[in-house]
Amino acid sequence: MAFTLLDMRNRCRERIDMVNSQFASDAEITKLINVAYARLHNIFVGKYEDYTVTNATIPLVAGTNTYTLPTDFFKERQFNYVSGGTTTPMRRFAFGQYGPMRSVGAGGGDLQFRILNGNTLYVAPTPSTGSIEIWYVPQCTPLVLDTDTLATFIPYGAEEYIIYDVAINLALKEESDISALVAMKRDFERELEAMMMNRNISYPDKVADVEPASA
Repeated sequence: MAFTLLDMRNRCRERIDMVNSQFASDAEITKLINVAYARLHNIFVGKYEDYTVTNATIPLVAGTNTYTLPTDFFKERQFNYVSGGTTTPMRRFAFGQYGPMRSVGAGGGDLQFRILNGNTLYVAPTPSTGSIEIWYVPQCTPLVLDTDTLATFIPYGAEEYIIYDVAINLALKEESDISALVAMKRDFERELEAMMMNRNISYPDKVADVEPASA
């Protein structure tokens, strides 16, 4: 079930008994929701980042080394060089190895990369053709419109983390007792920890084989 921003605001108001109160505006509650949403997103990323992984393609331009990464880019999962029907995994180059690199061959086996300033992709040696397929972990995208929905990787029930977090902040503003809410949130965090176990346990991650097969 995909919960919208409007759903989340209504549930937060219900939890703190502010359904008909304007003590906290919709805009204020939305800000609190997005802060808690980002925390929940980062908890999932920290526990098992592949919950959130997505991909994009960056076309290469001859003679150009730097490219802008997607605006929601957080960290890389895997980059592949695609050219002439061949897809080749890329590696991050070590700065001490950059000097000898000058041009990339047709197979693209030597094309490597570095991420600069968190939002710029630098590739070396200078490419001439092809594209880069990037698999990456995105940042949390804030909810803006009432129809915006929580990310699909968040399973039903996990949204309670956001509701507890917002309710505690609203209760603090109202100078109400938050002890019960804090206790319930702690109990829920323990449930969330179990919920976030790798949901793809039939195919666990393995160490990549990077050595060529022996003759």
